[in-house]
Amino acid sequence: MIWVKYKHIIILVSMATMIGIGLMYLSNYYNTLNIFNQQTNAISSQVTNTLDYQYVIQKHFTLCGHIIPVEFETERLSNLGVEDLRKAFPSKAGWKVEKAAGDVISITRIFTGLCPDDEQKRHLGELNGFVSVHIGPAGINGGLDRVTGVKVVNLPEDWQQLIRDRSLVFANETDLLEALDNFDEYQSK
Repeated sequence: MIWVKYKHIIILVSMATMIGIGLMYLSNYYNTLNIFNQQTNAISSQVTNTLDYQYVIQKHFTLCGHIIPVEFETERLSNLGVEDLRKAFPSKAGWKVEKAAGDVISITRIFTGLCPDDEQKRHLGELNGFVSVHIGPAGINGGLDRVTGVKVVNLPEDWQQLIRDRSLVFANETDLLEALDNFDEYQSK
């Protein structure tokens, strides 16, 4: 009865929440680039080293281990050595600056999470006898997304084994929802 009376409001609130979460994710992603630009602008006039280095700028996501290169105008960093860069990009702020082979300096922003691609993936598992949805690809514990109302023992044997092995991986939420729709007939009563 409540659903019929307030379904428009519930749908609007749900949509607003989802849009808000999406905007928060995007602002966090672009904020990282802005922080990087602000830090390099602040030090671009403080050239204290006359060596010519090549700079590799990247993001490292510790949970999945992926490293993603960041496109950046390295001219802003020209002739800055490792120590100058460590002052501009402190480890307390999540940066790692190190000299690699030759005249290459690596500047890495470290994130304790999944990369954007893996953050979209989901895999199925078992939690307290029910089918559970986990964030990230199989083999990576990105956290629990939700627990369904489907008991694993109600599923066919081959599905049970796949779920217990956590080998059912979905590229995105849409693919996951299509698969979960097929489980409706096994819903526990």
